[in-house]
Amino acid sequence: MLKNPLIRILISAIILALTICIEHFTDIFTDRSTILFICYLISFLPVGLPVFAEFFDQAKKGEFFTEFSLMSLACVGAFCIGEYPEAVAVMLLYSIGEYFQDKAVDSARGKIEKLLSIRPIRATIKKGNDEEIISDPSTVEIGDIVIVRKGDRVPVDGTLSCETATFDTSAITGESYPQKIENGEEILSGSICLSKYAQIKTIRKSQDSEVERILKLVEDASARKSHTELFIRKFAKIYTPIMMLIALLIALLPLFITSLSPSAYIQKALMFLVISCPCALVISIPLSYYAGIGVASKNGILFKGGNYIDALCKIDSIYFDKTGTLTVSNNNIVARHNDTLKAKEGNNIISKTTEESKFKEDTNVEQIKDDAPKAINNLYQLGIKNITILSGDKKNRVATIANNLGIENYYYELLPEDKVRLLGEKAAFVGDGINDAPVLRAATVGIAMGGAGSDAAVECADIIIQTDQPSKICTAIKIARKVEHIVKQNITIILLIKLTFLIMGLLGITSLWAAVFADSGIALIAIINSLRIIYR
Repeated sequence: MLKNPLIRILISAIILALTICIEHFTDIFTDRSTILFICYLISFLPVGLPVFAEFFDQAKKGEFFTEFSLMSLACVGAFCIGEYPEAVAVMLLYSIGEYFQDKAVDSARGKIEKLLSIRPIRATIKKGNDEEIISDPSTVEIGDIVIVRKGDRVPVDGTLSCETATFDTSAITGESYPQKIENGEEILSGSICLSKYAQIKTIRKSQDSEVERILKLVEDASARKSHTELFIRKFAKIYTPIMMLIALLIALLPLFITSLSPSAYIQKALMFLVISCPCALVISIPLSYYAGIGVASKNGILFKGGNYIDALCKIDSIYFDKTGTLTVSNNNIVARHNDTLKAKEGNNIISKTTEESKFKEDTNVEQIKDDAPKAINNLYQLGIKNITILSGDKKNRVATIANNLGIENYYYELLPEDKVRLLGEKAAFVGDGINDAPVLRAATVGIAMGGAGSDAAVECADIIIQTDQPSKICTAIKIARKVEHIVKQNITIILLIKLTFLIMGLLGITSLWAAVFADSGIALIAIINSLRIIYR
């Protein structure tokens, strides 16, 4: 039962409240007797023991200067000078903050772990005319025909080998509306079949599938820290011993200045220890980035790390590849054209020669993606003034697309090295082809259109847009800016309040209760503020 943090918090809070009421409103305790000490100690243990255990675990690893050591020393000192309620309050409020942090992390992790549920656990392989073998997806080979029935997840990446079928692709793309897939079109693993029956020809092995790629990206992203997170961790390791030394000097002042009260300065030192504890920063900052990665993944946007959230906030320019990024890929247009050719040829409606003359006209006119105009307009509204197209295509086609989208700057007939040369500072590049890999790597932020993008582009990019929708770039920027705003808010609020209370404590115009608020109370506020990312 006591393994449950909420139960521990409730037990501690109830005993603390009862003991304070009995002490102040009855005559049971005439002074701070042994019984009173025992009552406060009992209320302290459920929330204090886990922190002490963490302190000793860290000390065994050689980590002596942590938030756990600061709090442990402060609480022991508070008990030594008879400030029992304050000692309990430090640990109680810290535990409440930890509880809310865990709930917030669970919520963010839930958005990420929802991806884990899309990993298929079985595959039905068609053998011969009627035989079906149910097997692990890892056994499916390229070229195998897989049967997927209504409600089943697609076990491997493949192309539809029946006439047509409808799928729920929301787990992969973040889009909730059903997708109608035609014969020969690609369908990704993790999608749910909404039709009665679908037949899929495998094009990738299970370990190379889209699901596995997504999961690996998300796992790597959670481990890759932002620059702010790394700074806070380093800062805490230097900051903590300095605060301990200052607190010790404050406590020892009466030894050198005999007119000073030893007990008063011990209390000042304890307040200094409590107020200076960096747990509010150490908890709330990583939580904000983790929550941002989780929210983005729910929207079909994969950040490869919290550091790319920071980087995306700093960009002032975005450079776009054209084909496959702002326009539908030529390959898709050609494929649709070929399908039309075959259908019309079969019905003897028109001659093949005449229709082929039309394989050539169609592919000279590219189709702009449906939400590309919205994406460009929203980017301008977000303050991204420099939007440029970098394309290897001919001038007339690049100019047409740029004019239709309201983009003034464009370059054409470029080689990959030309794109790298033209790339500005603080710039994001958005592309999908293997030829975009060098510039994706060179950009401040590389953004790959992951759905139709080449493996090389996805590998070199920092952010993956699963839906191939340019408008998702705006969503990514909004999420990154929200994270940055909340992180800055938390850092500013925490440091200002702590500095104010440190000065007040040294001047003797505050209490240990106020010090408790300046530490655990403000940590709780910062954690709740970070929750706004998840529930935005």
